[in-house]
Amino acid sequence: MSVSATTCDPVAVPGSLSRSMLLRGIGLVALINAVVARVLDLAAEQSWYDAVIIVSDRDMVAVLAVLAALVLARSSRPSRREPAIGIADVVAVLVTALIILLPHKSAGWAALGVIGAYGALAWRSTPGPCAAAAILAAVSLYEIGGRLLVGMTTPILTQVDAAVAAAALEAVGAQVARSGNLIETGKGYDLIVVKSCLSLRAILQALLVYFAFTRFMRPGDWRWSELLGCVLLSGLVFLVNTGRLVLYGLDFTFYETLHAGALSGLFGIVVVIVALLVAALGVRHEFDLARLRS
Repeated sequence: MSVSATTCDPVAVPGSLSRSMLLRGIGLVALINAVVARVLDLAAEQSWYDAVIIVSDRDMVAVLAVLAALVLARSSRPSRREPAIGIADVVAVLVTALIILLPHKSAGWAALGVIGAYGALAWRSTPGPCAAAAILAAVSLYEIGGRLLVGMTTPILTQVDAAVAAAALEAVGAQVARSGNLIETGKGYDLIVVKSCLSLRAILQALLVYFAFTRFMRPGDWRWSELLGCVLLSGLVFLVNTGRLVLYGLDFTFYETLHAGALSGLFGIVVVIVALLVAALGVRHEFDLARLRS
């Protein structure tokens, strides 16, 4: 004799507050808090215009990932009716709200991590809200953990990137000398690899794009093959960043061109495109299903 398991979770009725609504509301508040806090922090040292430009450049990928998560939570259709919110959900939101109120510039990102981690673990029965929450947790990890990791490893990794770039320059016939993170090109200028040139920064940004896009397209289907995609993407971004440094070392004109005007954000755009291409390769089956349904 077989016994079928049943669930005792309350089910949301039309017009009642659901988990996806809860996630969208608190997620949007936390995002606004994080962006405004970052702008205010930078505006204390420079103009408002410069502060907005810097934030839009540094955090645009994170902002878009959060917005994608909120859209996913709204548009996804679970395999069964979405459960109504419970006491644990309310407690998680209250804790998140208290974190948002903390007078710290990273409070908003930390709040996204709390509600994201809770939702990813507690809402596994609803693929859309669960995947959306996982994206929020990934954004928080990128903004807080990623920046901390980059800050801690900058002294070492700038030298590693410089060593790889110097070896590549020598491989193409350039006469260079390296000392730490300094590359002497012998062409009247030296190339200094600083934190903004780190491959790790670009790799972390690319991984966030990859994860957010994959979860958006395939919210309820987590696969081990995605880890292989992360490894492939990391290698490609490392090669792209090394190629950028090689161009800088070959001709100062490349540096001036890629750091002036509209082209100053070109490298970031290239990183995002590479991440989207690798992610699209992994979810190509979902694209085929979408075409068949249309």
